[in-house]
Amino acid sequence: MLGWLLAPLVAVIAYTISDTLVKTPSEDYGVVPTAIWIGVLSALILALYLPFAGPEAINAATVVYAAIIAVCFGAGAVMIFTALKTEQVSNVMALVELAYVVVVLYGGLALHEDVTAWQWSAIVLVLFGTLLVSTTEKFKFDRTFGLVIIGQLLWGVWYIPFDYATAASGGFVMPLFLASVMSSLFFIAYYLLSRRSAPSATGRAVTARMIAIVIIVGATYGIGLLFFGYLITVNIVAIGAAIIASEPAFIILLGRLFYKDRFAAHQVLGFALIISGAVALSILA
Repeated sequence: MLGWLLAPLVAVIAYTISDTLVKTPSEDYGVVPTAIWIGVLSALILALYLPFAGPEAINAATVVYAAIIAVCFGAGAVMIFTALKTEQVSNVMALVELAYVVVVLYGGLALHEDVTAWQWSAIVLVLFGTLLVSTTEKFKFDRTFGLVIIGQLLWGVWYIPFDYATAASGGFVMPLFLASVMSSLFFIAYYLLSRRSAPSATGRAVTARMIAIVIIVGATYGIGLLFFGYLITVNIVAIGAAIIASEPAFIILLGRLFYKDRFAAHQVLGFALIISGAVALSILA
């Protein structure tokens, strides 16, 4: 039982640290460089675990599914990290619970799994909470959150090709490693091309503090991927997902502590609905 609790606890701590601190390099270092280093450091973490993961195949199917994962992660990262340059980390990252909705809908619609009335009610809670968090104090929809919602949905969609990739490779580490490498290469190519087209563009000076934050963000994201993948393969998703679903609560606390995030009353209600709905989805799975 201790192992069942340890894996999701490590995953939620790692994801919370990564999702909270990523705002700083996104603002000061740039969206694309931040995404590059997250991919590189995640790949490094996964590569270190590969010798202990057992035999995993590298075949055409695994590569194709990994490429789809990389595209979903990369596109979602650009949208979310761009929003973090102007929006509060608590509001943006609380919407990560939309990924649970994608997974449940995939299971019910594509895999023909039973989705109960309680689960549909939980989905409604998450969606209504998302609407509240995405509106301003005057209840006007913040257009920036349109991109955030799409980005978070893409971060949920990548679990679908990941499901097929694990079946093709016989494990979860190799698909995630390949996807991390591919996303890094894509962003590196994009960065070099953009620098060539605008050679005079310069960012802020890179400090030791910024390097440390980027390393922490990339490494903790890789650790989160590793332990979440483990949860899926050993079939302890229910208890694990219930713990991981609490991530927005910790992000909100850290956002208030580190970034002095402020919330309207209806946004607080939205946070509560999102977290409640996500926990209910996990428990009722």
